Amino acid sequence: MKIDARVRKVVVFGGLALTLVAVYAVDETPQQRVDTARHQGAAAAEDKRSTPRPAATPAPTLALDLSRLKRGGNAPQAVDAFGAKDWNPPPRKLTPKEAAAQRAVAEPPPPPPQAPPLPFTYVGMLGSEDETIVFLAQQDTNHAVKKGDVINGTYRVDELEPGRVVLTYLPLEQRQTLTAKVE
Repeated sequence: MKIDARVRKVVVFGGLALTLVAVYAVDETPQQRVDTARHQGAAAAEDKRSTPRPAATPAPTLALDLSRLKRGGNAPQAVDAFGAKDWNPPPRKLTPKEAAAQRAVAEPPPPPPQAPPLPFTYVGMLGSEDETIVFLAQQDTNHAVKKGDVINGTYRVDELEPGRVVLTYLPLEQRQTLTAKVE
């Protein structure tokens, strides 16, 4: 069943006309709304005047304590919509005993203290079958030492061999070896 082009135009324009009439009937200008509210308020006041009312007690006034108001407490926080998300459940709370055990396992003990590097430079050796003397340099000071001597109260000479001296760092009782640099 085909509708004639004329009938179709009449239906479309008729629907448009009905829509415009409905919009106009519903839409009021702000001034019309104010006038309507005044009219209703005047009618309500007229009704109040005609019927006697019992004496009303004044409404109690409430004091507002402005010092209790806080600013910025409910400010919306920015959310990164495209940021990385963690979908894993939050870790469970550990008991104090479990937390202490986990810390003990996670934290390795600190390394034992180490002797500082040797401050000496091997200069040379002078020796005989009975006694050997080694010459060591420390910054601007030269030392001539033999087996058993203590240098500056910190190092003791333990072994003397050609091109090699074994010293003990006394505060930690750690042995260190000083070798001659061959050039």
